[in-house]
Amino acid sequence: MSKYVVYDLEMCKVPKGTKREEFGSRQELIQIGAVMLDEEYKTVDTFMTYVAPRFGFVDSFIEKLTGITPANTQNAPSTEDALKAFLAWIPSDATLVSWSENDPIQIYREIDGKHIEIPELEDLLDDSIDCQWEFEDKIGASRAYGLSEALSITGIECD
Repeated sequence: MSKYVVYDLEMCKVPKGTKREEFGSRQELIQIGAVMLDEEYKTVDTFMTYVAPRFGFVDSFIEKLTGITPANTQNAPSTEDALKAFLAWIPSDATLVSWSENDPIQIYREIDGKHIEIPELEDLLDDSIDCQWEFEDKIGASRAYGLSEALSITGIECD
C-alpha cells in the first residue's frame, strides 16, 4: 500500500547582513504542514509543527500572510527537531508531494545552512513529486501556475 504525503512550508524573511550571510538564504522555515493520503487519495492523517527561526523573524507581513505569530514560533522546536519529527511521521512507503520545487529546495537550504544531517529525508526529497511541474506538463503550459490558479483552471473550488 502506497501513501502520499502532501506538504507545505511557511517561511519568514532573514534580514540582510551577517545573519543572511551565515545562513545562506533569504528565507527561513517557520512551519511544516502535511496531509497523508492513501492510495485512493483520502486523508488518513495530518502533521503540523511550528519551527523556531534561528536567523529570521516573523514580521507583520508574514503574520498577515500566514496567520503565524511570533508567539507561535517562540517555543517551537528547532529546524532539526521539526524535520526529524516530520520524517518520523512519514511512513516508509510514502512519496512526498509538493506544489513547486520551492519547498524541497527550502528544506535543502535549511539542512545545508544549519549543518543538519538527515539523509533519509534527503532521499525522500530526491524522489518527491512536484505537482506544479506535473500540472504544467499535462496541460502543455509554457509558464508556472500558482496553486489557486491551477485549481481554477481545472474547475476545483479552493477552500
